[in-house]
Amino acid sequence: MLDSTEAVQSKVGGKLGTGIFGKAAAVLAKQVVTESRIAPQIAEQLTEKIPQALEAMGIITKVVPKFRLGALVVLQVTITDIRPLELVAFAKGEVFAEHFQSMLEAFRGLGLHDKTDQVKSIVQRKVHDALVEKLAERLPPKLAEQGVVVSVVAKASRDQAAFFFDFIAGIQE
Repeated sequence: MLDSTEAVQSKVGGKLGTGIFGKAAAVLAKQVVTESRIAPQIAEQLTEKIPQALEAMGIITKVVPKFRLGALVVLQVTITDIRPLELVAFAKGEVFAEHFQSMLEAFRGLGLHDKTDQVKSIVQRKVHDALVEKLAERLPPKLAEQGVVVSVVAKASRDQAAFFFDFIAGIQE
C-alpha cells in the first residue's frame, strides 16, 4: 500500500514551486493521481530496483509482479543464484571472505566437490531466510526517501498462500 499524496506534492512542487500556481497544480494532481494509478509504476520500478540492490550483495533474483488490486501490489522475489564470496564479503567483511575462499579451495583441492555444493545450499537457505526477515524492514525506509510510503510484508514460500488469502478476505469485509 502506498500514499501517493506526498510523492505528487513533491514532484509538482519541485517543478512549479510553492507559490499559488504550484499549490493549485498540486491539488489538481492529487485528484488525478490515485494510489491505484501509481501502484503499477511503483511495482515496475521495484522489479528493477530490488534485483539491482540485491545483486550488489551477491544475491541474484528475479522479481515479478503477481497481483494488483488498487494500491495493493504483490511481488514474487525468487533467488535464482548467489555468489557466496560476494555475499560473505558483504555480510562479514573482506577478511572473513578470504578465509571462506580458502575453505572452498581446500574442499576443491581435496576433491570434496559435494561439500562445496552443500555449503552453497546452506548459504542460499540462510540468505532466503534473512531476505524474508529484512526485506519488510529495510524496503519501506528506502522507498520513503523517494516519497513513496509503503507497507511491506515478506513471507517464505510456504507461508505465502495462507497469508495472501487471509489478507484478501480481510480487505473484502
